[in-house]
Formats: sequence, C-alpha cells, structure tokens
Amino acid sequence: MTVQATEVLKYGKLNRSMQSEPLEAYFKLVGHRPQFGFMATNNWRGYIGDWEIKDKKLYLTRLNQMGLRKTDTGVLPCLVPNNVTLPEIFPGTTGPVFADWYTGQLRCPEGDVIDYHRGPFGALYERYLVLSVERGVVVSEETVVSIERVNSPVIEETASEQKDRTAKFRAWLKKIV
Repeated sequence: MTVQATEVLKYGKLNRSMQSEPLEAYFKLVGHRPQFGFMATNNWRGYIGDWEIKDKKLYLTRLNQMGLRKTDTGVLPCLVPNNVTLPEIFPGTTGPVFADWYTGQLRCPEGDVIDYHRGPFGALYERYLVLSVERGVVVSEETVVSIERVNSPVIEETASEQKDRTAKFRAWLKKIV
C-alpha cells in the first residue's frame, strides 16, 4: 500500500500532520460515505481534512478534495481547496463542525523518520503526540517516544528483546491509526 497523505491538525499555534482519520468514523456511524471524485494512490480517502482543537474540542474546519490539474507535462493529481463544503456532508452547518461523533486517539508524528514500512502511514517517527478524545473532547495528551530511539548504553537488550519491544510498539500504533 502506498503511504497515505495525512490529515492536518491545528493544535496550539502549530499545524501538525495527523495520522488519524476522524471523519471516517463519522461515515461509519451514519452508514454513508460520499464519493469524493478522484482518488490518488497516496490518498484513497479522496480528501484531506483540516482539523482544529479549540478549547479542548475537536473541529473539522475544511475539506480539500483530490482533483486533477492540467500542466505543461500532463495531468497531475492535486488538492482542490474547499471544493467539498461542510454543509454537503453536515447539512445545516455553516462553519467548523464539532466532531462529537469521534472517540479515539489522534496521533501526530514529531521528529525525524526513524524507520519506514509499508502501511497506511508508512513511516515510524522519533515520537508521537497522542491526544485521547471522547465524544469530540480532548481528555488527555501524552508524548510517546518510539522504541527504536530508546537505544542507550543504559538499556542493554538482546536483538530478540529489542525486536519484541518494537513489534509491541508497532502493534500499539496500528491500534490507534
């Protein structure tokens, strides 16, 4: 599977990559997922959501749909900002949508890529900001350090022990994707 484009989360003053897909939980809940037109191999969802946490609440602020752009060298996939309006997905809304349907973890990578593997988000980063959300409200926040980065003379493990810890960490990451 090609590494997928991440959602965008504004948290504090920073825009962060977010390796979680809260809008997919909404589509599952309502039993309907709209067709988003063109999909690229790096974006099977067909969109990238812009999200914001404000006063500990998670909001969907904008959807950017995949489209095609004509260039001198051919036609290329690109994001088309705001071409899917939030009222099309959430009738009766006019602005940011409070994500009260979402309970789960938001995972935002930080630091350098320390490993690459095939999968939805492909890269393993030095650490992750993990926000736990219940019904759209952030209830906790923690920074998780990737196991591969915890290699110091103080921690002496056999290769087998390190491989086991790494596998457990990756399994945990898969649970929160």
